[in-house]
Amino acid sequence: MSYFSIIFLLVLLINVSIYYILQKFYIDSKKNDVLFAAKTSLDYIDVYNNKVDLEKLKEIQRDVYSKIVIVLNGKVVYDDFNKILPLSDLFKKEIVTKQLNIYGEKYYILSYPIMLYNNHIGNIVFINSMKWALQRIKYIESQIIVISTIVLVLAFLYSLYISKSITRPLDKFVFEIEKSKDNLVLDEINIDGYKEIKRLCEAFNNMNKRIIELDKKRRQFVADASHELKSPLAGIKVLVESLQQGAMEDKNIRDEFLNSINNEIDRLSNLVNGLLELAQIENSDELRMSSLDIKELIKDVVKSLNPIAKNKNITINVEGEGIITYVNRDNMFRAIYNIIENAIKYSFEDSKIDILIEKDEQIKITIKDYGMGIPECDLPYIFDRFYRVDKTRARKTGGAGLGLSIAKHIIKLHKGDIEVKSKVGEGTAFIIKLPI
Repeated sequence: MSYFSIIFLLVLLINVSIYYILQKFYIDSKKNDVLFAAKTSLDYIDVYNNKVDLEKLKEIQRDVYSKIVIVLNGKVVYDDFNKILPLSDLFKKEIVTKQLNIYGEKYYILSYPIMLYNNHIGNIVFINSMKWALQRIKYIESQIIVISTIVLVLAFLYSLYISKSITRPLDKFVFEIEKSKDNLVLDEINIDGYKEIKRLCEAFNNMNKRIIELDKKRRQFVADASHELKSPLAGIKVLVESLQQGAMEDKNIRDEFLNSINNEIDRLSNLVNGLLELAQIENSDELRMSSLDIKELIKDVVKSLNPIAKNKNITINVEGEGIITYVNRDNMFRAIYNIIENAIKYSFEDSKIDILIEKDEQIKITIKDYGMGIPECDLPYIFDRFYRVDKTRARKTGGAGLGLSIAKHIIKLHKGDIEVKSKVGEGTAFIIKLPI
């Protein structure tokens, strides 16, 4: 209806315009003809004796299809119109053109002054009926209206076809979605149609794939979180039940069990705190930034981790220039801390960790260890929550598999990026890229 309304208004405007253009064209054409005839008629008027050459005037009348009234010195000397004219409005010193309704009929009138020695002594008035012209114009207009009606009908049918061809795929698209409304994950939708419809289907399918991936991660997260929470709780329950069944009487066993319970509670507390921290980081929209030297920040992190590194006789080397940038100090400290701590955990004893700070279009921080490395098949998943390369080492190395996930979210919040390169048996390199 929108398309049709626009076309209808355009056709209506064209029809009205054509009517007035034809009418104006007729009047302008008639004015030129009559004006020439009026000038010619002056040659056949005897202004001295108030006489006219009737034979010549009638020839001129026939040429321009006009009636003529001649007024000289206040007297009508010739009149074949035989109807009353408002001569006072037409008896002027200048050329007068008018459209008048006389007895219900429309006329075009031109009054031409008759001059004698620069004195206005009369007028010759040409009266043309517009009846025939208006009938001709109306006939042409009626033909245009017929053509316009045909055009409008065709335009309506074509608009209906176009709108149907657009809405039919959309209706099918909505139907496919509603058909699967009870399912979180929808089936892939492929509908033939215009390229915009195909793009819509493609965008929907891509979104659907992301939803499937997110749902998969959600399920995995629930399963992993349940497993991580279940392990320490199960350990605490076993130890408490053992104490209730008599182990409480033996001081050495009691102290050992209570110490184990305390360790499990610490593990459980660390896990919950890690989840809370990750949730807080993921829900953060903005960070409070401050200007600092990134090299000094890394040195502070290394200073905090040196006691852990010394236990494995690992040397941490920091090289590169000091670079001033804007970061949230606490969050960036935590991210780098997690990565270096991870490098220490999976490095061999008596080895080293190299940290290199570089600057080109971005700040580039490379943290390289020479430990066991990560299998290529595990590289795409190491930033996932609770993911561990070697599940059997979880108890020995500690942690719940949240450190790298937290680090990645912090770096993303700083509009940076992190990537990892690794080779089994040769070590791993984490490369942090931050905007300057």
